[in-house]
Amino acid sequence: GQKPMPGVAVNGVMPGPEIRVKRGGLLRIRMANHLSDEPTSIHWHGLLVPAAMDGVPDVSNLPTAARGMYVYEYPILQTGSYWYHSHYGLQEQIGLFGSYVIEDDDEPNQADRDAAVLISDWLHRDPYKVFEDLKKPSAEKKASESGPDLADIQYASYLINGRGLNDPWTLEAEPGQSLRLRFT
Repeated sequence: GQKPMPGVAVNGVMPGPEIRVKRGGLLRIRMANHLSDEPTSIHWHGLLVPAAMDGVPDVSNLPTAARGMYVYEYPILQTGSYWYHSHYGLQEQIGLFGSYVIEDDDEPNQADRDAAVLISDWLHRDPYKVFEDLKKPSAEKKASESGPDLADIQYASYLINGRGLNDPWTLEAEPGQSLRLRFT
């Protein structure tokens, strides 16, 4: 069996809740950092947003301090399936991520059911320790190689919408229904 692993939840769930909005609107998210000792920031992966809303700490804005708050606000300019995630340290690796869907009322391919399918990996170990282990020299590593090779990480689990093989994510549908699965 696997031992419990600390994680980061958004609004009490891991992965974070799905964000689903309409193109042409204005998104406003008040992010309160309830982490007791670590800053955080949220990156809206693939979205066209003003620089101060991009969530890349110390590049587009400062990280939000522990027990601090930041308001992300930007117009929704595009449509499609995306995801959001922490861009601070390795918080993404321990759960700070989620699906992000932008709908268009003029979409020609409307389905009876529309579901985001968020595929992620899970270590069951402290990602900071895994990263440190990757930096240690090994006999297989050539002297000319520098830095850790992230392809060497062996993930213990692969999750769909935060669920593993022991309790898999499912989607119920009626015969004849059309389904749209958005892989994020």
